[in-house]
Amino acid sequence: AFCVLCLFSLLWSDEPGTVLKRWIRLAGDVTVILLILTERDPEETIYRLMRRMAILFLPFSVLLAKFFGQMGRIYTLYGTQMWVGVADHKNSLGALCAFTGIVLVWRSLTRWPKMDWLNAALVAMAVYLLLGSRSSTAAIVFVLGIFLLVIQTRIKGDVRKLNRAIVAGLIVLLVMQIIAVFFLNKSLAPVFFSAAGRDSSLTGRVPLWQKLIEMGSRTPFVGSGFTSFWLNDDRVAEVWRIFTNTPTTAHNGYIDIFLDLGIVGVLIFFFLLAQTYRNIMRSFEDNPSLGKLKIVLFAMVFFHNFTESTFAKPFA
Repeated sequence: AFCVLCLFSLLWSDEPGTVLKRWIRLAGDVTVILLILTERDPEETIYRLMRRMAILFLPFSVLLAKFFGQMGRIYTLYGTQMWVGVADHKNSLGALCAFTGIVLVWRSLTRWPKMDWLNAALVAMAVYLLLGSRSSTAAIVFVLGIFLLVIQTRIKGDVRKLNRAIVAGLIVLLVMQIIAVFFLNKSLAPVFFSAAGRDSSLTGRVPLWQKLIEMGSRTPFVGSGFTSFWLNDDRVAEVWRIFTNTPTTAHNGYIDIFLDLGIVGVLIFFFLLAQTYRNIMRSFEDNPSLGKLKIVLFAMVFFHNFTESTFAKPFA
């Protein structure tokens, strides 16, 4: 239903051609995921895929960032250098490192005390790139993922009870974040990000979120069209007149869904998240090991979109 809504939104988008191209890319991503999950051994397929990505991209990113700066580093408008490696932004590099790294950590814990030294070296590279890129959100979700994996391996009894508590805690945090932004003009995020070196204002994201919600309320029910909000020059210019750091996303996945697909899209998307969670819980009966990885990835993606925007971003 979510993908169908994304497709039909080209009817009211300012850039239907671009929306169609991006939707085809999204459909391709979904097809790849379905191919992986219909393999005879999806657990091993996911591991091999992520491991090969790590083998290819992590050493190459270190090489570019350290020795070929003209390709592996870029500069912000304020002259701050950031590592990007094989990606196009530090946050994209951070996401690559966090999610490939957590799969390798998961496999290492399932095989403990047997050690795969190549995996250990790749995880070390992921941590090194996370520190060098200063992608705070990715670093924190990586630590969150490791913490959840370790807790799951140590707990005795029904792991699903723990996972229900984890997801419930994330939902409570999201609700509290929404209330804080709407009614208190503050964010809960500094509690998590101050230790990572972020300023307490999160580079002005709370005012940005408030402005974008006000702009999205002009088309509240169905939004601007799939990935279309930031394609309109007038809307972008209105945002950039206020925020000189020239944002091109809301830096919040939930707000970007609202901007592009409105209240209808948000409701369908939350139903999608709920159904995904139910499927993960059911998967513990057939494959507990893969279920542990699924719930960790679910929690990481859920939290990552508090201050970054990666939901339904096939063009990123």
